[in-house]
Amino acid sequence: MTRRPAPAVVATLLAGRGAFRGALVFSAPLLLAAWGPATFAPYALAMGTTLVLNPLVGAGTERAAGALLPRARRTGAHVLSAHVLVTAVTSAGLLTMTVPFAVVDTDRAALWLLAGATNVGFGAVQAIVACWRALGVPWMDAAAHTTLAAVTAGGVAAAALAGAGPAEYMALQAGTAATVSGALLLGMRRRLARRLGRASRRVTRLVAGTTVLMGTNALLATAPVSVVIAAAGMRADPRQIGHLYIALTGYTVLANVVDYLQRVYQPWLTGTLTARPAAIVTPVRRTARGSLRIVTPAAALAVVACGLTLDGIAAPLAATLAVVPVLLTVALLVFVLENRRLGGLVRTTAAGLAGLAATGLAALLAVPLLATGAILALLAGAAVQLALLIPLLDRATVAGLASPTASTTNVIA
Repeated sequence: MTRRPAPAVVATLLAGRGAFRGALVFSAPLLLAAWGPATFAPYALAMGTTLVLNPLVGAGTERAAGALLPRARRTGAHVLSAHVLVTAVTSAGLLTMTVPFAVVDTDRAALWLLAGATNVGFGAVQAIVACWRALGVPWMDAAAHTTLAAVTAGGVAAAALAGAGPAEYMALQAGTAATVSGALLLGMRRRLARRLGRASRRVTRLVAGTTVLMGTNALLATAPVSVVIAAAGMRADPRQIGHLYIALTGYTVLANVVDYLQRVYQPWLTGTLTARPAAIVTPVRRTARGSLRIVTPAAALAVVACGLTLDGIAAPLAATLAVVPVLLTVALLVFVLENRRLGGLVRTTAAGLAGLAATGLAALLAVPLLATGAILALLAGAAVQLALLIPLLDRATVAGLASPTASTTNVIA
């Protein structure tokens, strides 16, 4: 799907993914009501603890597929096969991470294993449908997630009406995720490479490395929120923590929607950066510079003013609204840079790590002094990232932005 996705396609994709995410969100209170706190608590513990396995499987592979498959003119089958292999190996490896929990908590071993299988399965579906989107078959994404949403709703109904417990509910979800993944791969079988030779091994190493770096960037995009909430938990008033959590939850929902839209448009962006780089790079550079020089200082003043003049939940809500444009600009800049030139992924990851460190340091200093100190820390980390990322656009010539590194081109062209 290297053409710009049609609005109807984007709406369909958002509806499918939204139905699935919505089903997961609303399932929690409904299952709590159906099972009661004593039964729900072990389920929530297992699912919540293993939730990180979902993005670890899906996030990096989803981004890497959108970046590499549109570039693979002659080696598309090998690149696609490498993505499938990396997803399979990652899924198998992460499944073993639930085994220690099952060994320690033998009474609930089945819950731990099923929770891990469920979250890994959801991540695998996310990774495989990304390949289908890059191949120009986006409806597979909507169909897969609509199926998962329907099964989740059916599982909740079974828990409420037929007495299904946590093990049966998670077995249904994990089994459905595995079935959907298998069906998606079965439809892809004729597009895969029939033989794996030396070239395929080079492609696999490229796909694995790109997946790791892009997955790290995905985690670094959400880590600052966790850092500031943790810092607030150590130093802020308990009521402020609750208000901060509510304010940042709204932002994370918006960030997740933006991230998914970026994945939908990623194949088109990759193709455009190859054919007409100036059409993307010039407006993004202008936006990023304006954000760092004008919007960021104004947002900092607004955050401080909110902390000094507003009370209760109004302070973090207003402060979050003030910094959202800067945070989204960082997301846009990372999105363009990681697809512009694959050799620059290490630099975008380094900038993300520097921004995270700045966020943590600023949170330790600002949270005790200001009611909106956590939001100010998020802004500080974003400013550091902008300062490090903008030169990556400024240094390169427009002609140099048209392709990945030479080594990458030789491997996947």
